Amino acid sequence: MAKVPKWENAKLSLDAYDLSGQRALVVGAASGAGRAIALALAEAGADLALCSETTLAEEALAIRKTARDVREMGRNAIEQSTDVSSGQGAQVMVRQVSKEMGGLDIVVNAPNLFLGKAATKTSDAEWSKVLGQNLGATFFVCRAAGKEMLKNEPTNRMRGRIINVASVLGER
Repeated sequence: MAKVPKWENAKLSLDAYDLSGQRALVVGAASGAGRAIALALAEAGADLALCSETTLAEEALAIRKTARDVREMGRNAIEQSTDVSSGQGAQVMVRQVSKEMGGLDIVVNAPNLFLGKAATKTSDAEWSKVLGQNLGATFFVCRAAGKEMLKNEPTNRMRGRIINVASVLGER
């Protein structure tokens, strides 16, 4: 295996992304990209609020596991199991998280509902559920988080960052 050259002034990959003191909310942190993003944010120094997309018991258990892994990195983690597919659910959750963390600097929406079947076999109710959980929840969390972030003092002309993640599975 070839050796990677060492440069004296090079930073480690996450050194350039120091998020110490930042407060982040990750929706969809129970699994997949959301969990991976939550762990990367914690590794970079952020404290986290981890939110499932629904109130299902298996999602709550997965959020608890992600929170445990975040705490093992020495970061704070708040666990939330909320149905964010309603505007009111998202608003209440974001306000509660913001209050508990003393504000929000970063919000990541990483919805992951995938039916895994052809459109010709998807019912109207299933399609509505996918749109509600993946698109509706993203909008509602963005709207609620935006209101909270406007309360922050600007840093480099910014009051916070919202990151929305989409899956390539949507192309199928």
